[in-house]
Formats: sequence, C-alpha cells, structure tokens
Amino acid sequence: MILLQNVKNIGQANKVVEVADGFARNFLLRRNLAKIADSAGISALERERQEREIRARVALERSRALVGKIESLNLQVSLPGSSAGGLYAALKESEILARVRKSVPGLPPDAGLVDYAPIKSAGAHELELQMAEKVKASLKLTVSTDAKK
Repeated sequence: MILLQNVKNIGQANKVVEVADGFARNFLLRRNLAKIADSAGISALERERQEREIRARVALERSRALVGKIESLNLQVSLPGSSAGGLYAALKESEILARVRKSVPGLPPDAGLVDYAPIKSAGAHELELQMAEKVKASLKLTVSTDAKK
C-alpha cells in the first residue's frame, strides 16, 4: 500500500508499506488513507519524490542567493517609546519579517527568526534569520524611539 497520509504505527505519507489484506481493505482504503501499490502508483510516487527534491533544491539556492542582500541590510525602525529608550509596545517577529519582506522581495514564506524574543528597547540588535533548513542570515536592526522630549 502507498500511504496518502500519516498513519499512526504504520508509516508516513508517501511511503510504501506492507499491511494485512483485511486492514488495507477495511481501514486504509475505506478512509482514503492509502492506495494500492501497483507499478503506476509506485512510478508516480517516485516522480513526486523527484519533483519535491527539485523544488527543495531550488528553494535552497534562492535562499542562499538572498543571504548577501539580507546581511548587507540594516533595518531602521522608529517606534513610540519613552525618552529612556523603552518601547511602549514590543517589536514582534511578524513585524520584523514584514519589513524584511518589503526590503528583500523573494524571502521564503516559511522564513523566521531564530531564538527570537520580542524587542522592548531601542538600540542596535543583531538577529538571526532562518530561511531554509541549512541557510541562516544575520540581520542588523536599529530601533529608535520617537519620544517627545
């Protein structure tokens, strides 16, 4: 059987597994969790696997190409805060990523900051951006307050 979804104690999606006939007929096939592993199905599974590898390789190359742009970027953010340098509202990861996406088009949608804690004070901050499984970039962020003195 070729699993179409993850099945607990049986296997992961897109894997070929061997199960009892009754289990396949009464459980997997009825719930559309698997399909019969014939030669056409196995060749389609192999083709899908190759396409996934190609997409992953292209995404990795795109991410590596963006590293230089991101590391040369110095984001300037001005937020409401006190004259002592504290911000009235913390700067969230989603806000930073939105600003990076404006500056660097083509940032992968699953990109995120590594070990991020909301920024609550003005000043220079060094952040690490994870763009692909093995691709990270260093991001410089300068936060200033627009406090009235």
